[in-house]
Amino acid sequence: MKRLDILTSLQAVGYRWLVRDEGTQNISNSLTAYEQKPTRNELGCWSDLGYKFVEEDQCFPDVQGDVLLDINQEVWRLTELLPIRKHLTKVLVDNKAIYVTRDIDDNLFAWKQEPYKDEYEGEWVVDSDCLGHEVCECIPHYLSDVFRDVQWCSHKPLLIFDEGRPLDKNKWINEVPINSRVYVSYFPDVTTAVKGHYAGFDALNPTEHFMTYKAGTSEWTSKDEKGHTHWKYCWLAEEVDESEL
Repeated sequence: MKRLDILTSLQAVGYRWLVRDEGTQNISNSLTAYEQKPTRNELGCWSDLGYKFVEEDQCFPDVQGDVLLDINQEVWRLTELLPIRKHLTKVLVDNKAIYVTRDIDDNLFAWKQEPYKDEYEGEWVVDSDCLGHEVCECIPHYLSDVFRDVQWCSHKPLLIFDEGRPLDKNKWINEVPINSRVYVSYFPDVTTAVKGHYAGFDALNPTEHFMTYKAGTSEWTSKDEKGHTHWKYCWLAEEVDESEL
């Protein structure tokens, strides 16, 4: 969980508080960690000695305005709730619900299709003729804190597929033979996958690690790296039920 990784790295070097400035002429929407508890002025800016700007990718949508996040308490909360989150994520992913959102009224939902935010209605929706229960399910309120990083102000739903299916790099680098029959896709839903022959694992590619040979070729017919196609998701042939495709 990237949120926990960021917090523990800050905690390890003595930072205790996390805030977000509303912005000035020079600083806009900056997430900042402080060693001592900072104060906030009338312009919405926090200040104190011993601070550090924090790079993030929408990991802290709940840290806004006058919210002052206690790093120690949040690390404890995430550490305690992480086993619950892992179990819940596995249950949801097994049920093909791979996106999580929070409505403006604080209700959490898990979706089988990627939803978009309807600002007017204050909820997330999908363009589908399916009934609501066929594409999403409500997550009980008592589990709300498990997905505290999911907020109404988030710009996109949280994709939990990768949390529920950890990437075993050793398997793909050392155990899966080149030329193995695989299914690959740019999307986490296996129903979007196409067939290919495994060409290796590209650890240097930031998101699309898996390679297949182009146009049905194999190691024997394609030695050129340009003959490879990169993919974000990959399944061995024996892991896929072809009736789902």
